[in-house]
Amino acid sequence: MNIDRQSGYFIDPGIPEVQEYLLNILGNLAGGYPELDGIHLDYIRYPESDLGFHPVSLARYNEYCQNQEEITYNEWRIMQVTNFVENAYFQLKEINPALQLTAAVFPDIAEANVDYAQDWQSWLKKGIIDRVYPMAYDVQYAKFKKQLEQINLLQMKEKIVIGLRAWNGNGNSLVIGNGNSYNVKEIAKKITLTRDYGFAGVSLFSYSGLQKGNAFVQLARLSFPEKKEYPRENISPKLNEITFSEPKYPAEAKLTRLNSEIIMHLKIPKDGLWNWELYKDTLLVSNQRFYQKGENREILNIINPQISANLEPGHYIVHLYQEKSSFQYLIPVELVTPNE
Repeated sequence: MNIDRQSGYFIDPGIPEVQEYLLNILGNLAGGYPELDGIHLDYIRYPESDLGFHPVSLARYNEYCQNQEEITYNEWRIMQVTNFVENAYFQLKEINPALQLTAAVFPDIAEANVDYAQDWQSWLKKGIIDRVYPMAYDVQYAKFKKQLEQINLLQMKEKIVIGLRAWNGNGNSLVIGNGNSYNVKEIAKKITLTRDYGFAGVSLFSYSGLQKGNAFVQLARLSFPEKKEYPRENISPKLNEITFSEPKYPAEAKLTRLNSEIIMHLKIPKDGLWNWELYKDTLLVSNQRFYQKGENREILNIINPQISANLEPGHYIVHLYQEKSSFQYLIPVELVTPNE
C-alpha cells in the first residue's frame, strides 16, 4: 500500500505472499549469518486504522468470518501482524535457537492495537517475541511517566526495553546549555525513572542525535557514572593476591590513546553486569556496569580524569569478572597510540 500520510511504502501482511516473501528474507539472514545476535523488527504494523483493505485480504477476511467466526476487520488486521511475528519467531528459533527476535512498538497499548493492529502485549504473553522496545519518544516527562506506569502493569519488565528520544526537534545538539529545553539532562531523568521501574534496559534513538556536540559524553557522565573507583594507595590489592579460575568463554581487552582520550576496548563473553579493573602492580581504576555481549568501549577520561591524565604508555593488566561467578579473566594490555 502506498500512503501519502506517512513516509515510505507498506505491504499488507493480509496477503499470504507478503508474509512468505518477508519470512524468506528473515530465514536467509538467520541462515546466512550465524554470528548474528538478533533481528529487530521495525514498522511491524499497519500504517493507520483505515488502511489495509487490499482485495486479497478482504476476501480472506470474509471467508474467515463465514467459515470460522465473526470478528471485526481490525481484529483481522491484528491477527495478520501477530501471525507474521509468530511465524518469524519459530522459523528463526529453528534456524538458530540463540537468535533474539525483537521489535519496536508504540508505547500506548490501546493506540498500538486500534490504530496500528500492533498487539505487542499478546506477543509477550504468547512468548513469540524475545523483547519489545516501546518507542516512548514524547518529550514531556509527565506523559513519559504515564506510559511507563501503564507498561509496568503488564508485569513483564524483563522483556521490555524502553526506547528513549535522543534527538532534538530543531536539529540542534542535545548538550546542556545549548538553549534547548529538551537535552541530555531530560534524557538522563528518563533513564533514571526507567531503572527505578526495573525494565530490561533503555534504547537511545538516535545515534546521530547524540553525536552532535558530543552530547553522548555528557549523557555518559550523568547516567553511566563510575560505580567505584580506587586511587593508587596501598589499599588496592596486589595482582598476586588475586586467584583465578579457568574461564569457559573468550574475552579480550585493549587500551588505545586517541588524541586526548584513553579508550578501553572490551570484548565481553555474554550480556550481564561486569567489573573490570586496570592494574600496574596495584589497582589504578575500575568500573562496573551492564555490558552487552561482544564489542564494548569505555572512555577512561570520563571514568577517572585524573588517573587517565597520568597514564603512561606501557604494559598493564585488565582484570575482568562478574560477581558471584567463578570465571575471571586476567588480560595483558599495552597502552599504545594509533601511530605506534
